[in-house]
Amino acid sequence: MPRLPPPGTLSLIIVAFPARSRALGAFSAGAGAGVSIGYILGGVLTAELSWRWVMFINVPFEIAIVVLAPRFVAEPARHPGRIDVVGALLGTGGMGALTYAFIRVGDTGWGDSRALATFAAAAILIAAFLGWQARGAHPIMPLRLFVDRNRAVGLANMFLLAAALAGTIYFLSQLLQVGLGMSPLRAGLAVLPLAFTQIASSRAAPRLLARTVRRPSRSPEPC
Repeated sequence: MPRLPPPGTLSLIIVAFPARSRALGAFSAGAGAGVSIGYILGGVLTAELSWRWVMFINVPFEIAIVVLAPRFVAEPARHPGRIDVVGALLGTGGMGALTYAFIRVGDTGWGDSRALATFAAAAILIAAFLGWQARGAHPIMPLRLFVDRNRAVGLANMFLLAAALAGTIYFLSQLLQVGLGMSPLRAGLAVLPLAFTQIASSRAAPRLLARTVRRPSRSPEPC
């Protein structure tokens, strides 16, 4: 399943390249091409070997990034800080409990007491996480990032995009393979128009942004 890039990737592109729109457009086009290849390659691996092999497909690319990144990306200035262990534990526990609760509800229904108790635990943990982030010295998710309207809207859009993309790809794959009886490879080829649309839109996005979005007077603080 295609994944959205981690926040550090987009922040690095914004800081490293003056022409942000063009750099982000190129990155999106590359991501779209990767999605296209991923559909086909995932189908080949699943059909010829096993679905477990898709878990290892990123390993050679990650090794290449570790080797090549220092040659092209300058190391940013270091800032003193500490790892937010408490925030990481609260956030991970809250999201893990929420995920488990939704999975259990799908199997047992909304009347299941364990699922409801897990939802309550998730709400408590997430609320504790937000409270800790509001007063922590080195929060893992600084809440001041959401004060800026443009940034808050962008983060909300990325959240909705991730939810829509994950749900679409999952249920579409189920429909093609289980409902229509396609092989994994044929199902990957059938989803290619979705990837082509992403490539085309990423190429058009920089020009549309230049015409419709007013540039701020100063660069916002990187995430």
